[in-house]
Amino acid sequence: MKQKITLGLIFIMMLSTLLVPTVRADVITNNIPQIDAVSFIVVEETSGEVLFGNNYQSKADIADLSKIMTAVLAIEKSDMDKVVTVGKIPENLPGGINSVFLREGEKVKMEDLLKASVIYSANDATYAIAEAVGGNEEKFVGLMNEKAKEIGMKNTTFVNSYGQSNDEGSQQSQSTAEDLAILGRYAMNLEKYRQLAGSKSFEWRGEAMPAVFDNKNTFITGMAEATGVKSGYDERAKYVLIGSAKKDGRELIGVILGSSSEAVMVQDMATIINYGLNNTKMVPVVQKNAFEANLVFGENKQTTVVAGEDFSLIRPAESNAIIEMATTFDDIDLPIKKDQKVGVIEIKIDGQVLNQVPLIATEDVSGSISVLFVITCIMTILYIMQMSLRAGRIIKKSARSAPSRNNTPQPKQSQLNKNTKSQQPKTLNNPPRKNLSDRPNHNRDQSPRF
Repeated sequence: MKQKITLGLIFIMMLSTLLVPTVRADVITNNIPQIDAVSFIVVEETSGEVLFGNNYQSKADIADLSKIMTAVLAIEKSDMDKVVTVGKIPENLPGGINSVFLREGEKVKMEDLLKASVIYSANDATYAIAEAVGGNEEKFVGLMNEKAKEIGMKNTTFVNSYGQSNDEGSQQSQSTAEDLAILGRYAMNLEKYRQLAGSKSFEWRGEAMPAVFDNKNTFITGMAEATGVKSGYDERAKYVLIGSAKKDGRELIGVILGSSSEAVMVQDMATIINYGLNNTKMVPVVQKNAFEANLVFGENKQTTVVAGEDFSLIRPAESNAIIEMATTFDDIDLPIKKDQKVGVIEIKIDGQVLNQVPLIATEDVSGSISVLFVITCIMTILYIMQMSLRAGRIIKKSARSAPSRNNTPQPKQSQLNKNTKSQQPKTLNNPPRKNLSDRPNHNRDQSPRF
């Protein structure tokens, strides 16, 4: 049974927004803050929607922010309790204040290496992670670039696991503020990374230098609502930061690249995140499991249909828009299973589709075959078989009745006289044939009739 449900439910709602976004439009385009940065961006953590920014699709050096991707791969591909035997640390690896002075052969748990990398930004610990997870630095960098593509970072190239370089002329890892916002969101959705990035300090029990190290990301202590994610610096990239903060249930992520000083960068991050929180709002449009309709397929055959997920829009705080929600249903085959997608809710502004929310069934609906349908199928099959047999018999009979072309020509039948009886055919002794149309046809009246 196939039934097409054509159900259009249009809801017009007056909500607080004026902006009608295009595919890549920012929520706020006017009067955005001006800060000391080569580029910056602010996005909604839950959806990734861009609130505002400047020059955020331009590539720039990213220094220590590469370590975020290193941590992501370590968390996803390694056991935190794994004991890593540290290999030889390259002599040209940047060190100094970005080192915990690991020794070759030293044994350290993966979780402790991650703390040193994420919280203290230690290059040697980051390098040890890369070798432990990827086998060597080169293979691990390949994994970093594969992961970048996988999560949608389209303009990013990693050249090492730790980000920094002592060589001014060497190639460095590059990305955009837009791509780094994607990476920041992804990392903060990993529980282990969120825990590490939000830590203010950690205790290091290394052989060479046991100590308590503070988080290098001073934004963690520079804004009360801060939750993560990481900062960095080198001579080429200058000061860089991905920061996140949560207030009244909303979390925003900001990215600043190319700032001239750490103190200015931290203050600017607080400025742009607060601006985003104060000048935009999240408007719930669809709530998960909210009732939408009852689908009825006949007596005692129905199911309730509900929204399959939440959906909210980020809008400027002081504006209005008309939002349309059109509910449509798919062609539906019985049976239907619980939680099966049966349609969508299209969310539109001025006719432009912003998103589609799936509609799902809340109960099973069994499918039954009509008795009349079964009888009709059986009778149709029997009729086809009967006609096939009859056609076979007719073909065989026609073959037996057909004259052989190798026999002597058959005698002609004399014309019938309307007023006399038909005469007997006269047999000729091999008469000449001048016209094929004179050939006798004794089978004319013997053809099967049906």
